[in-house]
Amino acid sequence: MDGLFLGDATIAQDVEFLVSSKITRVINCAGNTLRNCWDRIGIRYLTYRWAKNERYIFDDEDKVLDQIYGFIAGAFSEGESVLVHSYDGRSRCAAVACAFFMKKYSWSLKKTMTFMHLKNEELRPLPHFVKQLKAMERRICKRLLSVYKVPKKELELRANMWQTPETNDIIRSPYNRNVFVEHLGSDDTILVNTYLNSQPTMDSYFDLGHQTEVKRKKDVKLTWLDLKNSKIGIERPPSASYNSLKPGKNWSDVSTRSHISTDRSIVRKTSEKPAPSTSTLAERKKIQARAASPG
Repeated sequence: MDGLFLGDATIAQDVEFLVSSKITRVINCAGNTLRNCWDRIGIRYLTYRWAKNERYIFDDEDKVLDQIYGFIAGAFSEGESVLVHSYDGRSRCAAVACAFFMKKYSWSLKKTMTFMHLKNEELRPLPHFVKQLKAMERRICKRLLSVYKVPKKELELRANMWQTPETNDIIRSPYNRNVFVEHLGSDDTILVNTYLNSQPTMDSYFDLGHQTEVKRKKDVKLTWLDLKNSKIGIERPPSASYNSLKPGKNWSDVSTRSHISTDRSIVRKTSEKPAPSTSTLAERKKIQARAASPG
């Protein structure tokens, strides 16, 4: 999404990148090895001293999640950008970004990772981070059920399907749906459409966990007119080489609307027969002369 960047130690120390990207806030996920370089120029830091082999980064009460969400949302409300970085830029910062997406858009972990891999396939939170994120997903779902009174089945479907809330006709239960859609915000629609536009097929409209087979229509075969057993035949257009064309079966003449039979020897025309050519008259005179000569 616009305004949220993920990076490694090199990106975190590149002041030109920070300034050009209008980054004013940074979440440092490796504070034990990477120091905050640019606080002296006014950049605000949220630092977590997580080691590379850290086992637990989120708590069961979601205090860390709320802190991360407030820090990023505060920057967005002021039109500023945020950089989330760790040492290698693959696991810890990816887990933080996943947590933000899940809380803000009520996405499942699987849907969130699908979208993030669209941007960068190298993002890979460690297995124990994934386990904590799955537990966080259940807690977020539980809170939404209690606050917005969203039916559990419908909430789970919406969390796993790539449809915008405005067009999601699955949610039909009588609850305050407008409040829930307002909670998601317009950015949800933009991100969903971004993902859908990147897909070559329409399979993304179906549940990520339970793909539904698409019923394909039968292929339409193209049949040429001259291959059909029809009275309508091929039209032979008049041209300079008209007389050199050999008549085919059921050919019809465009200029005279003549019909050439399959015998190819008898030509029937609706117009009058043309006058015989000079060569034909000469041959007839020769035949008549031979017949008239004696002996």
